[in-house]
Amino acid sequence: MGTAGTRTEARPPRRRRGEAVRLGLFQRLGILAEQKPQVEPSLDLESHARRTVAGGDAPLAGLLPLRDSTPLLAQPTALRARLARDGCLLLRALLPGAPLRVVRENVLTALAAQPGTRPSLLARQDLVAALVAGALEHPALFRAAGALLGVPAEAVATPAFKWARAVPPGAFTGVHADCVYFPGSAEAMLTAWLPLGDCPLASGGLLVALGSHRQRSAARLRARYFAQPLGADGTTSGWLAAAAARVVDDRGAPLRWAGADLASGDVIFLRMDVLHLTARNVSGEVRTSADTRWAATHARRDGLGVWRTLGAEAAGEEA
Repeated sequence: MGTAGTRTEARPPRRRRGEAVRLGLFQRLGILAEQKPQVEPSLDLESHARRTVAGGDAPLAGLLPLRDSTPLLAQPTALRARLARDGCLLLRALLPGAPLRVVRENVLTALAAQPGTRPSLLARQDLVAALVAGALEHPALFRAAGALLGVPAEAVATPAFKWARAVPPGAFTGVHADCVYFPGSAEAMLTAWLPLGDCPLASGGLLVALGSHRQRSAARLRARYFAQPLGADGTTSGWLAAAAARVVDDRGAPLRWAGADLASGDVIFLRMDVLHLTARNVSGEVRTSADTRWAATHARRDGLGVWRTLGAEAAGEEA
């Protein structure tokens, strides 16, 4: 990945015939946008950000490449230090990529078989449990989460509920921090965001405001945002803003946004209090991804149902 302003290859996955058929079904069902966005064969980070990132189409300049932290997996102390500094970690090829591509194929096939519905994975936990959950509880995720939480992999737990997404073209998620939806989780939990299949930025990839959880010049911004009550919708009411470019620190300066094209098997770990968003999907294809939550077993939270541990069926019931 090159630096902002230099051209880099964003290589969206080839659309196979079967997937094209399914996308045609989605379009006939009214799931996809009426006009398919134009996708360029190559995009540099800055021009992509200017055109596609923000919900309100506000320009976002100076998008940074998200740094690959994979070499630090053998150095847990350094890994935790980078997470504490940046609020996120990109781990390349943490999971086997091929099985996740198969998961994507199966998910798209199952969703296309539901006439008259939008492609909602979040509302289909039966489908998630059958096709997705196993891939999202890979031992490598327990090991990485353990390294970041400072506990052995066997002392890590993850909720059985998975926040899986099927995001059609034109859709995006606004600026938010996950702790707004999980009060008191900032120091006790982590999010792992991973694509199901390849995910170039044009597909609606993840962007993170580096250091926004600790930036002194954003202290008042954080205080105002974290005091904001979450509405009954449980989603957009937790956004700080729809557009990244509209979020500035206490001095009026923009935040430092970073992103990367992701391959199947790549994972981004996030602190629960770091600001992030998913870019507008301009790829013409449905983006499939999942958020998973992780905590030390002694710090499991009530209200999230069954928790699972490495090699165990269930780590506890909802209180």
